[in-house]
Amino acid sequence: MKNGIKKFAKGMFAILLIKFVLIGFTTLNQACSIEPELNEKEAHKIALINFENLVNQTTPKLQLLIQNLEFKDLAPSSKSSNTLTNALIIQELEPLIEGTKIMFQNFGINHTDFEREFGNSSDPKIVLAGLAFLAAHNSSTREMSMNLSNLFVSKVYATESKDKTLDCAVEALGLNIFDAIRELGESGARMAAKSILKNVAKKFLGPIGIAITVAEFGWCMSRS
Repeated sequence: MKNGIKKFAKGMFAILLIKFVLIGFTTLNQACSIEPELNEKEAHKIALINFENLVNQTTPKLQLLIQNLEFKDLAPSSKSSNTLTNALIIQELEPLIEGTKIMFQNFGINHTDFEREFGNSSDPKIVLAGLAFLAAHNSSTREMSMNLSNLFVSKVYATESKDKTLDCAVEALGLNIFDAIRELGESGARMAAKSILKNVAKKFLGPIGIAITVAEFGWCMSRS
């Protein structure tokens, strides 16, 4: 009788031990699958912060350049002066062009995507796509935060808060950022980025127009 009880107890202990081992493996598996997702989100966050810092550093230089150029230089009469002005502006835009591509790469956009939409991967219009994506992403993140904060603050206070980045993007870039915000929520960042690239590629702007647009975005953001 005692031997039977001992065997039963050992059997139950073995079953419990197997269950604990299986639970442990399942928990470890879930933790491993969550970790890459957290790392990806962190990488996206860092990429956006780095790009925003680059925009803040570069925009004042473009604003100064636009202010220093005389009207005849902005609308030059000769082809040679036009080429010189464009070359000067592209030189100032270069850090933003490269920074935009680095930021987009973190969201799955590669050289082929830029080639497909712009014809080459160094088109200055890429910068405008970067600003639009930054505005859409910031607005989307802020909207999520506002939805959460609305549970704790009054509706009047929540309504008073405005998204300055979004307003300035719409004003300066002349793009429908709202579609990109919706797409961020529905299809994810990569599809939203592709949509923005496609829309920006349709705009007819040379280096001067792009520099003025970036400068206007900066001036809008600096307004109180």
